[in-house]
Amino acid sequence: MHEFVLEAFASPLPDAEIYRQCRATSDLYRRSARGPIYYAAGSIVFVLSLGRPQEQPLYAWLPALLFAVLGVARWLHRPPAEGSELPAYRRWRRLHWLLIDMGCLLWTGHLLTAGALGQPYSDSLLIALGGTAAYVAAVSHMFAMDRRAAAIALACLTLPGTIAYALLFPHGLAYAFGLGIYSIYSLTMIDFSAKDYAKQLDNEYALMQANAQNERLVATDALTGLANRREYERRFAQAWHLAARQGGDLALLVLDLDNFKQLNDTHGHPAGDSCLRHFAEILGQHFRRACDLTARIGGEEFAVILPGVTARDAAALGEEFRRALAETPCLYRDKQIPMTASIGAGAADWRQDADPLATFARIDQACYSAKRQGRSRLVSA
Repeated sequence: MHEFVLEAFASPLPDAEIYRQCRATSDLYRRSARGPIYYAAGSIVFVLSLGRPQEQPLYAWLPALLFAVLGVARWLHRPPAEGSELPAYRRWRRLHWLLIDMGCLLWTGHLLTAGALGQPYSDSLLIALGGTAAYVAAVSHMFAMDRRAAAIALACLTLPGTIAYALLFPHGLAYAFGLGIYSIYSLTMIDFSAKDYAKQLDNEYALMQANAQNERLVATDALTGLANRREYERRFAQAWHLAARQGGDLALLVLDLDNFKQLNDTHGHPAGDSCLRHFAEILGQHFRRACDLTARIGGEEFAVILPGVTARDAAALGEEFRRALAETPCLYRDKQIPMTASIGAGAADWRQDADPLATFARIDQACYSAKRQGRSRLVSA
């Protein structure tokens, strides 16, 4: 067979834990992207509150520059590609949280500087405290996808200041008390937000499962469990156009059960249904590649899409199936009902087939030729 890679017809539902990790990673990256901008703006305002800009030493402006560097680092630290393994997501989040914690600790430097100046009710102190409150609120509400990591970030923002104001700075005990109470309240909010976030992801995944189940039901033949005609037409058109773009091989088998009306008349419709299920089971045993599609496209008519398979190889596969079916009668109520099928085999011909219907028409005609030639045989288109 020629090598031909076919894109997945439909994206499979990811594992629940991988979905949660992927979604939490994406949200963390998106929500943290703008944080350093607000930190840098707050840092500039804090420096300006200390006096005239030209009177400030160069090192006073260093935090704003560092916040800008952290912002670039966060932006460049892109999440792993979708479909990555769990360890990749966990490693990424650990490093990204480290970048967030570095920003929190850097802002804490402003809070400690304002306290060390020993000027109660000064503009710089109010800006430092107000900025701390705003950033704590952001951590509590925006970063609650990871309860433990968010609590560590909150501690980086408030714990050093709370200790320093309580023990080192004059007139700082009241501020330390306020920071402590606000930190406890924010930890509670992180817990609530984390539970809400986890519930949201659970609901999203349950909805995805329901939608996937509905799609399967819509695309599946209820009796045989194979794809139905609607799904066959969609998937064959998709495979046909992809193969046409790439110049690859795409084969198709069209199969029709022989004397099915007579079988129903002789043994009854329940026996006919059992034979159809038996046929579908053998079909599934012979065509098991992930990219193959087996479908029931009519009452007793079936099709098999074979991406990457030449016409010659398709004929060989079809003949192998035809023999297996003839040698495996359907067992119904202790009766062995012999079954045979007429098969048309072929592949898309890019020189003459204008569309998927043209390819199907040639191979379907080969199936009718097999019936006219005596049934239980394969004819190549």
